[in-house]
Amino acid sequence: MALLVPMAFPGDFFRPRAWRWPTAATVILICQACTGTSLFPSGSGGPGGAATTGGAATGGAATGGAATGGAAATGGATTTGGTTGAGGSVGSGGTTAGTGGLGSGVAGSSGLVHPGGLLTQNDLQRFRTGVTAVTAPWATAWTAIRAADAGTGYQPTVVVSIIDEYALQNQGHAAYVLAIKWAASGDMAFATAAKRVLDAWVDTVTEIASPQPTLRTGIGAVQMANAAEIIAHGFGGGAGWPAGQVAKAKRWFSNVVWPRICAGNLQRSSNWGTSALAGCMSTAVFADDRVKFNYAVDAYMNGFTDGPDGCAGVAQYICTADGQPTEAGRDQGHPQGGVGHLIETALIAWNQGTNLVAHANNRLVAGTEYLARYNLGNDVPYDASFPDPCNVHPSWTVISPTGRGTFSPVYEMAGRLFGLAGIAHPFTTQVIASTGYQPEKTNSDHVGLGTLTFQ
Repeated sequence: MALLVPMAFPGDFFRPRAWRWPTAATVILICQACTGTSLFPSGSGGPGGAATTGGAATGGAATGGAATGGAAATGGATTTGGTTGAGGSVGSGGTTAGTGGLGSGVAGSSGLVHPGGLLTQNDLQRFRTGVTAVTAPWATAWTAIRAADAGTGYQPTVVVSIIDEYALQNQGHAAYVLAIKWAASGDMAFATAAKRVLDAWVDTVTEIASPQPTLRTGIGAVQMANAAEIIAHGFGGGAGWPAGQVAKAKRWFSNVVWPRICAGNLQRSSNWGTSALAGCMSTAVFADDRVKFNYAVDAYMNGFTDGPDGCAGVAQYICTADGQPTEAGRDQGHPQGGVGHLIETALIAWNQGTNLVAHANNRLVAGTEYLARYNLGNDVPYDASFPDPCNVHPSWTVISPTGRGTFSPVYEMAGRLFGLAGIAHPFTTQVIASTGYQPEKTNSDHVGLGTLTFQ
């Protein structure tokens, strides 16, 4: 059974005819007024595209003669964390993130834990154990994906300068699926195929020059960087990716990917912005760069404040306390995608000990529950005068029924995250339990596969 699902939405967003670029100062003031003071002073531009200076601490087993885990100092402390963190004092418009639940793993020189992207070592071990023991739901989910999507014969196609805006997204998706297949089965053929994709990009590509850099590059960065995180650090580096190549990959993500989505680019509002945000967070963790991580945390809470078009913060995209996403009047694919990338960002932060779920009175939960509730066939409130601080949307007067009832594969991840945070999410739970949702599928927009990875 093939699980590669066509993309749920084309990913663009509207700009009214009368739209004009606001000034950077105006947007910064608007964003700060809506969501709080930025971690970076106005005009500072955040961390820019500086390369990371430290890799993950080593200490994983040598595989195939090459030590794994990166090029930084050895002896990184193993961190074993609990599953539930405290929300702290984060309220609506707050500026300080709460405390999440650190995953088990090895701390790099920055203090970030590896593996610590979308999946921790506890996650990887949990579903490998379930697959090995042929236990539900993992065994059923593994059967569904094992022979579907990218396989051991997958070959990447790269050139020095990437113009195809879908290249990183599609090949990053393949790398992620292959990394998950290795993590689930322990079959080194999947690890070898994943490394083949990662190495091709790292060794060949020096520029991502697609005309529209933010949306597809952001989506691709999420999947490629999380594949790299699993292959580099999963099971003590058991995939056997050489330390020198891991270090090279970290530099590549910092110097090639980061500047295209995380350094003051235009068009980082709405779902374009939330995809860029998730890509920034994924890149920061794999690169073991605390400054970049803090940049992504700030953008989640306040939007991107280092450019004129950055309304991608959680309370900007999920624009009402009731949970209404800005694109709810457009269709149902776009807002599920936009919120899905915020879920990705918050889960990675959680795995690094930072609780973004509680920010703005649990706004992420409200947005996810709003979409789940409506797409399950229930009524929801809709405000046609929704806030639009970066002025990138038309005035949709009613919530859109287009695509209603078609669920993007983001709800297992949401359910896992909200459960860890101890926040009720009844409609999300109903989506997961609905007929045909499990085992959760995957597509090139979202990693999905949550029945395998998040149960």
